[in-house]
Amino acid sequence: MTEAFSMKDVRKSYGDFQLNLKDLSLERGYVMGLVGRNGAGKSTTIKILMNLVYPDRGEVRVLGLRQPEQEMEIKRRVGYVSEEPVFYDEMTVDWMARLVRRYYPAWDDELFQAYLRKFALDPAKKVKELSRGMKVKLALMLALSHRPELLILDEPTSGIDPVVRHELLEEIGDIIKDEGRTVLLSSHITQDVERVADYVAIVEGGEVVEFADKESILDRWKRVSGTVPADGSVAGDGIASMFRQFKKEGSAFAGVTRSFCRDWLDALKAKGVSDLKVANVGLDEILVLLSGKESQA
Repeated sequence: MTEAFSMKDVRKSYGDFQLNLKDLSLERGYVMGLVGRNGAGKSTTIKILMNLVYPDRGEVRVLGLRQPEQEMEIKRRVGYVSEEPVFYDEMTVDWMARLVRRYYPAWDDELFQAYLRKFALDPAKKVKELSRGMKVKLALMLALSHRPELLILDEPTSGIDPVVRHELLEEIGDIIKDEGRTVLLSSHITQDVERVADYVAIVEGGEVVEFADKESILDRWKRVSGTVPADGSVAGDGIASMFRQFKKEGSAFAGVTRSFCRDWLDALKAKGVSDLKVANVGLDEILVLLSGKESQA
């Protein structure tokens, strides 16, 4: 199956910051959530994919086409929504649609009209009269109305109210029902990614520090608590190395591991611990821990 995109040995430097992507790719028909703090490298990654920023080195392919050599064809087949969509404020919604459709041979006006009705957007309304949420809806409508094979969303739900966020995420869910469609969703709102993504790539300091299908990530990251033997035969330091984050008070301990599995749990039990309890960890906490802000006791 053709990859929706691939980035191999891609590097880009901005002063003290360096993006370094050894191998980031996604097969068609899936949703990837690109997660990270502001400044981690998410937007730079997307801008390189769209050839809005030139990498210092590396190979970039989108829908099997090389970037930048085949940029025009790539952009005709990709839908893109930036964090701050740019429009002509004095122009109407309908005028913006007529402008954009000139650049896309596959533009579907009936589909655009359907989105107007779905999102209750007045085509005669000027862009400057739209709320932040309605502008994001307009950007999404324009991106979808030429039926892109790959939809790239760069922080689309940032700064909008929960109701509009819910509508947008529902629309993304509808898009991926078509197995030929692929979505790359960049966001620091981990709840959004956790809701719709099949794969998750966590970026920290310009590098991908975690990348796998969402379920395997959530299966590996667990919060585990328990009790060490009362006779002190197992020291806290003996199990601390098994955790990403670890705290111990008296004989009780609690920690977070990124390596949870049956063998890991058996190894922990072999150290004589008891009263084990296992709880799930969300992407939000995983992001905090991978950013290096975890505490160790």
